[in-house]
Amino acid sequence: MLNKLVANREIYYQNILLRYYKAKPLRVRHGLTDVTTPQFHGELKQWRKWDDVVGQLYKYNHVAPRPELRAYFFGDYKYECKVFATTVLANANIKPFDISDYGDYLIIEDILAGKAHYVGLDKIET
Repeated sequence: MLNKLVANREIYYQNILLRYYKAKPLRVRHGLTDVTTPQFHGELKQWRKWDDVVGQLYKYNHVAPRPELRAYFFGDYKYECKVFATTVLANANIKPFDISDYGDYLIIEDILAGKAHYVGLDKIET
C-alpha cells in the first residue's frame, strides 16, 4: 500500500513539473525520463531513493544529451542524509531540488543555489 501511495505522489509531482516547465517525458533506449526540456533531464524520486537518480540520469544523458541534469526529491529524510546526498549529486554534476507540498502550492527549492520557486497550482497551465 505504501509503495502505491509513493508512486501516486511521484506521478502527481511529475505532472506538475511537466506543466510548470512546459516539458515532456522522453522515451530513450534505457527507459522514460520524468521531465525533459531542451535544457535538462530531470528525475523525480523519494529522498530515500536518491542514489537511484545518478545512474538513470547518466543513461538518459548518454543517448539524448542535455546541458544540465536535475534530481527532484520529495518526502522526509534525515538532514544529515540530505547533506550527504546533495554533496554526492553535486560532485556528479546533478542539481538537487527539494519539493515541499503545501496543498494549493509547492515550493521547489534549488538546494545548491539556496533559491526557492513558489508554484501556485492554480496558476499552472493544464
